[in-house]
Amino acid sequence: VTINAVKPALVGSDVVLDLGPLLSDKTTLLELLGPIGSRQTQRSNNIRQLVLAMHNYESAYKSFPAYANFDEDGEPLLSWRVHILPFIEQNELYKQFKLDEPWNSPHNIELVSQMPEVYADPSRKLADLNKAGMTRCVVPFGKGTMFHGEEGVTFKQIKDGSSNTIGIVTVLPEKAVTWTQPIDWDVDLEDPKQGILDEEHEMTSVAFADGSVHFFGLETLNEQLRALLTKDGSD
Repeated sequence: VTINAVKPALVGSDVVLDLGPLLSDKTTLLELLGPIGSRQTQRSNNIRQLVLAMHNYESAYKSFPAYANFDEDGEPLLSWRVHILPFIEQNELYKQFKLDEPWNSPHNIELVSQMPEVYADPSRKLADLNKAGMTRCVVPFGKGTMFHGEEGVTFKQIKDGSSNTIGIVTVLPEKAVTWTQPIDWDVDLEDPKQGILDEEHEMTSVAFADGSVHFFGLETLNEQLRALLTKDGSD
């Protein structure tokens, strides 16, 4: 859908524009809004790239990445954001990590400053956040989500189907995390908008497990969001 889809019509002495085609396509509408829409579109492109990297990871390892890798005591070490580096053309950076050490070990902590651009937020207001190696790109974490437990899930384990299950979200700036740290968005299924939407940030980009990206707003029903956040909507 483009601006060319808007056709003027003469109704009596009035010229009427049908905005229906644009309003039905939120991506186009956001682009027409200028800088705000452009930033939202870039966020969408980033998380789309990340979820497709997860698909390539799944092709290689037969499951999606777990939210982290773990040591012998079950303690999380490095985020999934580190483990998909080879699939976002960052293999050389990946090789620099010591995978058997935690994210904040003396060696690994030095790599935080090398956060890939795909994890950065496009807003100039958040430049300091990016400089600190913090990202808004996280996975939903909690019981029933795709990212619960120490093992990555397979497509077969996503019972609702990958097109009905959220894989990556863009959290509010204050919920941003260090990109290498094995911390994500702790989902509160009683209040599933908490952490991703508020009065200031009325719309957010969400990537589904099938690679598609959608926009959610404050008007989204909690029941709908709750079902999409779990890989089995009945959980």
